Amino acid sequence: MFQDVNFSMFIDSFQRAGRKDQFTYLGLKAIYDYLTDLEYEIGSDIELDVIAICCEYCEYGSIEELKGDYSNIRNIRDLREHTTVIEIMNSQGNPTGGLIIQNF
Repeated sequence: MFQDVNFSMFIDSFQRAGRKDQFTYLGLKAIYDYLTDLEYEIGSDIELDVIAICCEYCEYGSIEELKGDYSNIRNIRDLREHTTVIEIMNSQGNPTGGLIIQNF
């Protein structure tokens, strides 16, 4: 079975799974946009699995915060060579400095 998921449903799924604090609101928006764009690019639907998303992705407030977990990373370009990086945007479409990465 397939169900189209809008952003509100996406957020609700995290709340129902007890993971509402795993990502910020803007972080969830960034992940949602990334996954819906990815679906379009690969031409296939992606199953919504909240626990898998929580295990696979991590949110950081800045590149400096990330360096606490990944000391070998010097800058955003260096980070992009290792993993998927999703920049978090504010409601005006400007970068907040925060980012979501695919754990590696």
